[in-house]
Amino acid sequence: LIEACRNHPNITILTEAEVRSVEGSLGDFTLHVSEASQSGGQTEKTLKASAIIVATGLRPIDAGIVKEYGYGRNKNVITALELEKMLSPDGRVARPSDGESPKCVVFVQCVGSRSLRPSEKPYCSKVCCMTAVKQAYELKKSLPDAEVYVLYTDLRAYGRGWQELADEAKACGVRFVRARPSEILEDPETGELTLWYEDTETREMVELKADLAVLNVASTACWPSLGEVLGVEVDEHGFVRPPNPLASPVDTSRPGVYAAGGCLGPADIGEAVIQAYAAVARASEALALSIGDGRSILVVGAGVAGMTAALALARQAFNVYLVEKEGEIGGLLRRLDRLYPTGERAEQLLNWLAEQVKSEGKIRLYTSATVKKAERTSRGFLVEISAKTGEETLEVDAIVVATGAQPYQPLGECGYGELEGVITQIELEERLKEDRLGTPRTVVMIQCVGARTPERPYCGKICCITALKNAIQLKQKSPSTEVYVLYEDIQAYGVDGEAHYRLAQSLGVRFIRFAEANPPKLLYVEG
Repeated sequence: LIEACRNHPNITILTEAEVRSVEGSLGDFTLHVSEASQSGGQTEKTLKASAIIVATGLRPIDAGIVKEYGYGRNKNVITALELEKMLSPDGRVARPSDGESPKCVVFVQCVGSRSLRPSEKPYCSKVCCMTAVKQAYELKKSLPDAEVYVLYTDLRAYGRGWQELADEAKACGVRFVRARPSEILEDPETGELTLWYEDTETREMVELKADLAVLNVASTACWPSLGEVLGVEVDEHGFVRPPNPLASPVDTSRPGVYAAGGCLGPADIGEAVIQAYAAVARASEALALSIGDGRSILVVGAGVAGMTAALALARQAFNVYLVEKEGEIGGLLRRLDRLYPTGERAEQLLNWLAEQVKSEGKIRLYTSATVKKAERTSRGFLVEISAKTGEETLEVDAIVVATGAQPYQPLGECGYGELEGVITQIELEERLKEDRLGTPRTVVMIQCVGARTPERPYCGKICCITALKNAIQLKQKSPSTEVYVLYEDIQAYGVDGEAHYRLAQSLGVRFIRFAEANPPKLLYVEG
C-alpha cells in the first residue's frame, strides 16, 4: 500500500504535516496545513479540496497509567505493539532485561479499557482479544516449549475466523484463563515476574511466575483536536459522531467531510478498509462524479446492503439492475423491530431506503427474481435471470453480491420446535414489532445456539448485541420482567457494545455464564 501511494501520479504525500484549520464547504474547501521544513522549522501551506476524508486512526494509551502492572518500571512488562515488532520477520522474541528467550509468557487483556477509572477508557477497544489470540498462536508456534497464558474477562473473538483461530491456539497449548489480574512485580536481580490474579471461574487467587508479560492496552483517537479543527461533531471519547450512523455511517456533521477507520472508533484493518471505500463512495456521490458513465452493474439482493450499494452506484451514473428473490425488498430488515445501536425503528430505515430505490431512475428493480447463470465475457458478464416477467439476459460490467445471511433454525436444540415458549431472537423481534409479546414474567436468552460448534465453529458476531438490544427494550418496557442472558463470552465489542452492556446491567438484566462443555438444558414443567 505504501509503495502504491508513493508511486501513484495523482497522490501527493505530506509527512510531518498537520491540518491547522479548514474553511469553506462541499466542493470548495480551503485547508491550512503546517509542514516540517528541511531546515527544521515549519512552513505553512494552503490546499484546495472538493471533499475531505478523515482517516487519522488510533493510538494506544500509555500503559504506565495502569500502575499496578509496572509498565515502564518492570523491564519485562511490554505492550502488544512491542511484541508485534519482536514477532516480525526481522525480530526475535526475547526478554528486554537480558535478551533471553522467555519460557513463560502471559498476556493481560483490557489494560486501561472497560474501566471506569478517570484516566482509563470505559469502552472495549474491539481488536485486543483478536490481537492476543493471533500473537499467542504465533508465539506458541515459534517457541513451542514456552508456556503461554491469556488472562481475559470476555474473549471477544467475534465474527468469522477468529473463534477458529482461538480454538487452534488452545489445541497448540495456549492457556486461556478467565481472570482478574491484580499486580505484577519483577525481581530486580533475575527479572522474573510474579503476577497474581483471581480465577473468576474457581474464585481462587493464583500466583503465576512468568518471564514476559504482554499488556493489551486501550486504544484512543489519534487526533484529540479533530472536532475543533475540522468543525465536526465528536463524542465524549473524541471519536467522530456520524449524524446517522445506520444510513450514513461514514458521514460527519459537516457536509463534504467523511470519516474512515479508527477516528470513528476502534476498528480492525478489514473494517477500516471497508469504511475507506465507503467514504470515497460518499464523497463521489456528494460531488456528483459521473464515474459510471453509462456502464451497467448487477446487484444481487435487495436487503439493506444491496439497496445501499444500488443507490451509491446509481448516484455515480451507473445503470443498476437490482435483483431480489423475494416479492418485497428489505430482506431481514422487514422482520426487525429496533436497530442497534441507535434504537430507531427498523421500518424507518427500510421505508427511507425503499422509497429512494423505487424513485431512482437508474435502478431497474426485479422482485421474485433469481440469477440462473453468469458467464464471464471480454467486456464483463452475461447474466441470465428468471423474473415474474419471464427470462431475461443482462449484459453488465460488474456484479455486486449482497445476498445476506439467514438466521439458523435450531430445531431440536434447547427445546425449539418442541417446547411452548421457546423462540428465536428474530421471532422475539417480530413479537415486539407487532406488540404481541404481552408482559412476560421471565425471559431467558441463551447465546451461541448453533454457533461455536464443530459444524459452525465461528461466532455469529451480532447475536450478543442483538440480545443486549432486546433485553434493554424488554426491561424499559416492563421493569418487573426478569431478564436473564446465558452466555459463553459477551461479544459487546466497541464503544456502543460496552455501553449497551453496562446499560443492560444497570436496568437489572442478569448475565450468567455457562461453560462450553455444559450448555443450558431446558425442561418443560407443567403449570
